[in-house]
Amino acid sequence: MNEIQTIMPQAQPTGSISSVTGSPITASPVVIIYKMKKDYSRQVPVLLDQSRSRIISYPAPSDLKRGNSLLLPTPLIHGYWLDNRGINAQVAFLSYTYEEYSRMTQAPSVSELFDAIIDKEPLLDIRECGKRSDYQDIVTELNQLITKKGWK
Repeated sequence: MNEIQTIMPQAQPTGSISSVTGSPITASPVVIIYKMKKDYSRQVPVLLDQSRSRIISYPAPSDLKRGNSLLLPTPLIHGYWLDNRGINAQVAFLSYTYEEYSRMTQAPSVSELFDAIIDKEPLLDIRECGKRSDYQDIVTELNQLITKKGWK
């Protein structure tokens, strides 16, 4: 079994909250990059509990798109991927592709989803890299960070 090098907390939700002065504060999602044992970049991710024996979070079919674009992870250098869905170290991947799952009218049952898991421990590495609002050109800057840190 491969060991994950960096464990990170669950991705933070985005949204708007108000400060004590009443001014809106915009939350920025956490940037997660990861490396997989195999290329599961087109497979739907779900989140498992710590024992990896049950699904605790899964997307609705409509959650896999923004407009007409699928929220597939973005490829980076050295086999890393930029998460665009909100995964964490407890991710597992399903046999369903983003394309087929996003066309469903509703998600399969949790039992059906669990049976569709093709890898319960797919990650070689996962890293938290600040907030999206910290980046001007996220792909270029993450590739530079990967090189600078010597992550292979």
